[in-house]
Amino acid sequence: MKTPSIPYPILLALILFSFSLSSNAQLSDQIYDQKIFVQQSEIRIDSLLKVFGRSTGVEFSFNSSRISPAKKLPVNKHTQTLAQWLRSINNLLGIEHKVVGNHIILVDNPLRVAKSTIVSNSAKGSQVVGKTTPPIVLKTDKSKMVEPENQKMGASQESGQVVTRIDTVYLSRQDETPPKSFPPIDVPPSTGAQHKNAASPQINNVNTAPPGKPANTSERSEEKDAMYFFAGVSKHGSGDMKGMVFGVEYTSYFNKRFSLTYSLRSTINSSTDKILVDNGGTVTDASVRFTTAGVQLGVIGGTSLIHSAHHEFMIKLGAFGRYQSASNGSDGYILYGPAATGVPTYLVGYQNVTPQETVALGGILQFQYNFTFGKNLFIGLQPGFQTDTNGDAIPHVALTIGKRF
Repeated sequence: MKTPSIPYPILLALILFSFSLSSNAQLSDQIYDQKIFVQQSEIRIDSLLKVFGRSTGVEFSFNSSRISPAKKLPVNKHTQTLAQWLRSINNLLGIEHKVVGNHIILVDNPLRVAKSTIVSNSAKGSQVVGKTTPPIVLKTDKSKMVEPENQKMGASQESGQVVTRIDTVYLSRQDETPPKSFPPIDVPPSTGAQHKNAASPQINNVNTAPPGKPANTSERSEEKDAMYFFAGVSKHGSGDMKGMVFGVEYTSYFNKRFSLTYSLRSTINSSTDKILVDNGGTVTDASVRFTTAGVQLGVIGGTSLIHSAHHEFMIKLGAFGRYQSASNGSDGYILYGPAATGVPTYLVGYQNVTPQETVALGGILQFQYNFTFGKNLFIGLQPGFQTDTNGDAIPHVALTIGKRF
């Protein structure tokens, strides 16, 4: 006597349902309740999922033909739990999410798909052309390949019954290589209506590696171009000329580690040789005063040793061109008393060797720390040192304030 076999569609549904129950249990409430901070006021979908992955260790996937990776979502609350973030995404995009092992998949909402179906009448009867779930290729840590038997290639139509093409879901360990193609499965739909499936679109797998593991992507995440103003104190020459430094800089990031800064800055330094003359009970200030001012334009390359959502520490090295003007007396002077000149006061004789105005090329070394807060605003500290072909050495320390774009 032949043992009755369970129809394949029912068997497949039971397998997927059982796997779904066991998989959903793998995501604990602690993961859903984990708070995630997003500093941007608007963020791309793929970038947002990467932030989720780094914070929770959960992998995310979505269909790039249904959801554009470049679509930007508004961020009203910067700190939410994972459950709240997923609820916001579902409401904004009209989708829902499914859990498979340690993987969350963004899929079409069945109610939304039902509303988008197109009904057309023909001589043979009513046909419903709707949207079907695209093939999904996932990889998880604790799952095995599920590949039902007796699969049929393509979509077919039996007498009085319409069969819908459903692609195989392949789940493998990370050390296994998935097959190059996945044969479709012909399963009778519950509605009995004919569904025409378009060509299988490519799934957009977002690499959301756990914290501490780099994501394999060329997209920018936390690194954003920045513009900032700075002002501080500086010294000129051997340190006897004190003054200030101020300017503006724009930093463009190649990736999270390397950047290029365009710098426009100016320095003003001065000093005084104190000379007091006693003219028979009247003291006259005959001090000699020096002033040196310059403006420069430079390009500085930087590497970020620390680059997170809030903290950044950089080392910068670059070159610049500088225009400078110095007052008389920079090369020295001679003081003549009344005994030598016969004049009842002191006279100063200047010795000018170098020109008053100079143009020089130089190099600069900077360290910079930035703390980002609010809507991509940041403050920081910038110590540095520079020298040029004119022989001028200028150390400085400045405070910075700016915004990321």
